[in-house]
Amino acid sequence: MRRKKINPREPAVDILGSVSRRNRRRRLGLAQATGAAFLCLLLTPACRPPEARRASVETLAKGEEIYSMACAQCHYDGLAGSMHPALRGSPILSGDPENTIAIILHGQSGRSVVDGKLLKGIMPAQAYLTDDEISIVVTYIRSEFAGIPAEVPPALVRQVRETPKR
Repeated sequence: MRRKKINPREPAVDILGSVSRRNRRRRLGLAQATGAAFLCLLLTPACRPPEARRASVETLAKGEEIYSMACAQCHYDGLAGSMHPALRGSPILSGDPENTIAIILHGQSGRSVVDGKLLKGIMPAQAYLTDDEISIVVTYIRSEFAGIPAEVPPALVRQVRETPKR
């Protein structure tokens, strides 16, 4: 009997029909193990990575206060203006919080294209804010404009502050 060559790029269903009985058993075992691992991640809290701590109402209220004092002069309600990008729905805010922290600490200038719009603004550094204030305001803006309610710890701000500017 002539065996067919197995193409690893074929979908698993097609492969299962073209391999020997012994190999089929092995592949089903792998599929079952993958399924079990997936279910474990979904259903068992012990298997899931620890979730970030949700921001408290007090933290968000304090963050709104800091935002109105240090950020709202340019960013207003988070929508795009003529010289500043929109915070609402921003990929920077929904990404790694370290990027947002770095922009707040070190500022940003020059040309940048955001949502297909060329901006030539300057965001001054806000390094005068304490680590606690920056962590609170980043928690607030990520919650308010990106829908991420996770608290950003002051230790992360401290780490970014101590890292040389990129």
